[in-house]
Amino acid sequence: MRPVDSTSQRRRSPFPGRPRDGSSGIMITEYAAQSALAELRGAAQPVTIGHAVISRGAEEHASFVSTGARRLLESVEHFTLVLACELVAAVRALRLRDLVPAGDGELRDFYDRAADRLDPSVADRNLTEDVEVAAALLAGG
Repeated sequence: MRPVDSTSQRRRSPFPGRPRDGSSGIMITEYAAQSALAELRGAAQPVTIGHAVISRGAEEHASFVSTGARRLLESVEHFTLVLACELVAAVRALRLRDLVPAGDGELRDFYDRAADRLDPSVADRNLTEDVEVAAALLAGG
């Protein structure tokens, strides 16, 4: 990372946003990420913990493969949301400090792609579109 000269240093906000009263920075995005993590914890429970008694008690197990597959797909969506929120937060934090990743490797390339696609404003605003853009970027779009 490269620091900018001290004349551009700003008062730091407790949230990644411009410091001013009532500014929440990315707080709502943090709620979205935590909600997705809660869903991931729930989806991580094995679907075979339970069992089904079927055929009038003749069989005591039924395959839960379809439920497991559905939970896996849902987990990918939730994990993508977590990563997208983290990407928005990281780019925003770097912008607020006037920093960019050093060098010319994969990290810098990815940062440049993200910075080009994400709204450059660090104003307190709805970040839904930013998270959607970040999720598309993470999916390779």
